[in-house]
Amino acid sequence: MKVEKLEEIVKAKYAPDFLQAVDQAEYEAIVWKHNYIGTEHLVRGLARQPLPIWDRLTLLTGEELRRQVLSATTYIMGKGDIPVVGEPGLTPRGKRVIELAVDESRKVNSPEVGSNHLLIGLVREGEGIAWGVLDSLGIGLEVARTRVETARRSDSRKNTVVLSRLSNLLTDKAIPGEARHRLLLALEREAEQMELIRDLTQNNQP
Repeated sequence: MKVEKLEEIVKAKYAPDFLQAVDQAEYEAIVWKHNYIGTEHLVRGLARQPLPIWDRLTLLTGEELRRQVLSATTYIMGKGDIPVVGEPGLTPRGKRVIELAVDESRKVNSPEVGSNHLLIGLVREGEGIAWGVLDSLGIGLEVARTRVETARRSDSRKNTVVLSRLSNLLTDKAIPGEARHRLLLALEREAEQMELIRDLTQNNQP
């Protein structure tokens, strides 16, 4: 689904993992021959992504939990008879989930709307198939918010440490250039999607 389509619902900066989940939801709708994207497709799109948050929601492993979400929605959903022509659109409940995800990201002052916010949006919606499946697995609003916040704090602490190490590395003249370059690449991999690292690197290049 194009970003423009989402921005017709609510303007926001959507993170890559969020867009990937929504794209997968659209694919799920097409495969099931549904000319709409409902909460069931959105939760399946999310469950197709091996996101760290799945490991933190229940006592189940992330892989097992995602498998149960897919199994439950498969049992509930019925396949259509006619192949989808064109792009399936979001249902009113699907649009509501997007709005709630954006609202959740703004409540915690997040610069982007991510997949974790999409998860909370699905739980907050409180009526659709996705909510029913997640609720049956013990993932209520309080649980989702607590686990997401715990993950955010953990990532924040990790990012602070990595930035400190990177800053020291870039300013340590005792480290040979080639060794510094290898260490820098290792730290960048550890930090993954941190835009701050890219900016810091560019500012400290000779």
